[in-house]
Amino acid sequence: MLKPIPIEKIPAPGKKEFYRKYVSGNRPVVINGVMDKWAALKIWNFQYFIKNFGNTETTTGRVKDGKGYVSINEGIVFKNSTFKEALPIVEEGNIEESRTVITAVSALPSTVLNDYTPPEYCSDGRFLTSFMFLGAKGLVTPLHQDLQENLYAVIKGKKKITLFAPGAPVYPYSRFSKLPNFSQIDVGNPDYQQFPNLVHAQPYSVELEAGEILYIPSFWWHYISNAEPSIAMNFWWAVGWRIPIVWAGLLYGKIRNLGNHSISNK
Repeated sequence: MLKPIPIEKIPAPGKKEFYRKYVSGNRPVVINGVMDKWAALKIWNFQYFIKNFGNTETTTGRVKDGKGYVSINEGIVFKNSTFKEALPIVEEGNIEESRTVITAVSALPSTVLNDYTPPEYCSDGRFLTSFMFLGAKGLVTPLHQDLQENLYAVIKGKKKITLFAPGAPVYPYSRFSKLPNFSQIDVGNPDYQQFPNLVHAQPYSVELEAGEILYIPSFWWHYISNAEPSIAMNFWWAVGWRIPIVWAGLLYGKIRNLGNHSISNK
């Protein structure tokens, strides 16, 4: 890989400027100042979620060798749990025994909406979806890409994030596999013999701290490492030609979930 280029950090721009420079320009950026009034910055921690949402069902991802586990045969392996079951394990910090907690904000009681305000850049975005990510120090999210635009906000802790542009030589899995949006590359331990073109890949890097938001443009590859125990949330939304594709993907997901629910109740 080439020498990383630091991702620019800026004060919060106006919405028109953000879309003109960064969304239309397909350019990642770190935005400061948007989260300054969020109550979440002061009150969110693992114990907050255990105390206030302990019985709320959440989804956890398996961890193997310190990384979120993905498999060409299984895809991403998830397990249903509750905050009071999952977070004490995360809080212990044993990365090999841990899991990453992933939950849709829509699955939480509506009172959580008092703790933050969606950034104006996506507040009226098409198919706006938010998830929370709670993980131990050292946890790694493998290199992957998303169809939607993404605002990734760190609320507690610190994360080291590496990005690559959509066309970078990072050896994605087959589009027909169970990991169509994941790369075969381990950014933390690259294998140049197996993946020789990786030497030409240009990484962009940032250390994202609590109170900062990283804009990850559609299809940009991203690899995330927790430098500290962390709580983050993101905001996905669709723009332009991606809107009908996102709509189709969401519809397919609903149909598949209904089918799975029907089968599980037989």
